[in-house]
Amino acid sequence: MKKKILFCTLTSAMLLGISSCGISKLNVKFETNGGTLVGSVSEVKEGQEVTLPKASKTGYTFTGWFLDEGLTQKIDNLTYTFTEDVTLYAGYSINQYSLTFTYYYDEGFSQSNMILVDYGTAVKLEDYSLGEINFDFVKWVDEKTNKEYTSKDEYVVKEDSKLKGTFKKSDTEYVLNEDSKSYSLNSIGEFAGTTYEVPTSYRGLPVTGINANTFNDAINITSLKVGENIKSIDFGAFSSLINLKTLEVPFIGAALEDSGILGHFFGESTFTLQGDKIPETLENLIITKQEVINSNALYNAKSLKSVEFKNAKKILKSTFEYCPNVEKLVLNEGLEVIESSGLKGLKSLTELNIPSTVKTIENYAFSGLPLTTLKLPKALENFGSKYDISTLKAFKISDENANFKVVDGVLYDKTGSTVAAYP
Repeated sequence: MKKKILFCTLTSAMLLGISSCGISKLNVKFETNGGTLVGSVSEVKEGQEVTLPKASKTGYTFTGWFLDEGLTQKIDNLTYTFTEDVTLYAGYSINQYSLTFTYYYDEGFSQSNMILVDYGTAVKLEDYSLGEINFDFVKWVDEKTNKEYTSKDEYVVKEDSKLKGTFKKSDTEYVLNEDSKSYSLNSIGEFAGTTYEVPTSYRGLPVTGINANTFNDAINITSLKVGENIKSIDFGAFSSLINLKTLEVPFIGAALEDSGILGHFFGESTFTLQGDKIPETLENLIITKQEVINSNALYNAKSLKSVEFKNAKKILKSTFEYCPNVEKLVLNEGLEVIESSGLKGLKSLTELNIPSTVKTIENYAFSGLPLTTLKLPKALENFGSKYDISTLKAFKISDENANFKVVDGVLYDKTGSTVAAYP
């Protein structure tokens, strides 16, 4: 009986040994793609069914294992039977987190805005720092860490987060125009400086207008620059600028298409035309965009000493009527016409540089100017012989002019047979 039992035991042991020797160990690798393996797999043998571990990656959700690096052949089950050496690749989906912006205004109200973004997204805070119109951004504060951010910073989202924004009432006030595509400047508050330049844009839209009373409390301004972005200026918009010395504007009057007189800015109507509301301190005027300078545009601007046109093509009649103190006049290249009495009244202008592009100069265009020599431009085609300059001693003109020439200070036609004008 004992011998039989022994035989059976030995036979079973021999059979297990043969079976064990016939099964291959496999080389199985798990590529976590930047994550961490959760759990482990011990020795894997050919044909063995294994419960697969999971992988973890910060900011991502594990979606399963794939047989290829491109993550196109997914293993759909929680277990897998291995038949050969293999590398499995972990797949993930990126997590989304909320970022809540709460806007706190110093006038006692607030509002919130929430966005969803992928983990690790660097949010440009500038895109969310506008707040309500006429409020200025102060700072952002992370409600969890209390870290402060400016509008120029980026905030990297790694979890559900909340930012608290502080906004204060702006000294400068704007009004959205009817087109909803531009703003008008409505007030600059108690501006204490002496130099002011009208902003070209606000909240990503152009500033195109200046409303009446904009400068009501800004009596210290001595220099004002209005850019070419401005399309309209209300009547009397500059009336409070009683100390203004230098003014740069794109046009004179209400609008580029509705140009008028300098007094418009200071509350003077074209019907009164006195010039008495122009500040006595205003000495320098620069006009940057206007092409046609209106008749009487600078009527009775007695304080002006310097005037510059940057884009004029035509100066109409009596533009400078009663401007006795202008000592410097800059006329731009591109000017073509100076009408009758166009520069009349400039009694202090001893030097005049007429642009080479001027084609027509009408009668009395320079009436009363204290010039001794008048140099005419090379493009000149028409010249009014009545010029009324009592101090004039000689004309000059470029040899390139096709219509006139000067001999001994006298202006002739190009053939020299006809006197066009003499001093």
